[in-house]
Amino acid sequence: MNRILVSRADAEEVAQDVLLTILRRIESFGGRSAFATWVQRVATNAALARLRRRRRADAHAAAVSRASDVIAIHMTGADAELVRYERGEVLARAIATLPEPYRLPLILCHFEGLSTAVIAERLGLGRAAVKSRVHRSRLLIRASLAAYVAG
Repeated sequence: MNRILVSRADAEEVAQDVLLTILRRIESFGGRSAFATWVQRVATNAALARLRRRRRADAHAAAVSRASDVIAIHMTGADAELVRYERGEVLARAIATLPEPYRLPLILCHFEGLSTAVIAERLGLGRAAVKSRVHRSRLLIRASLAAYVAG
């Protein structure tokens, strides 16, 4: 996995995901290959999936940044600052309206930069629960921002 994933933190998270996947899917091991080969395939698939998600997230962030830059270029200094301020306020309101079980994992993940494992430990949750809550919070914020843009 270290050859596929550059980040040690990503590799550690994928390793934990692989262990959970193996535990959940052990019945799918058909014995057509060595067990070690099956585990290696599960690990490789998990690492590649993590890499794809990371690339999609990076591409999306870059696209949003480019769009903001284009908007800011066509505005005067005060107008561009106002747009940045308003965008920050809208996002802050969307985060503030999240239910507590979703808000805290999102803040710890995206603003504090903590890994899923550390967040799980701090909140006394499983890693899967943390991932689910962060994902759900993103969906809720996306819906809130879509409503703002539409109306």
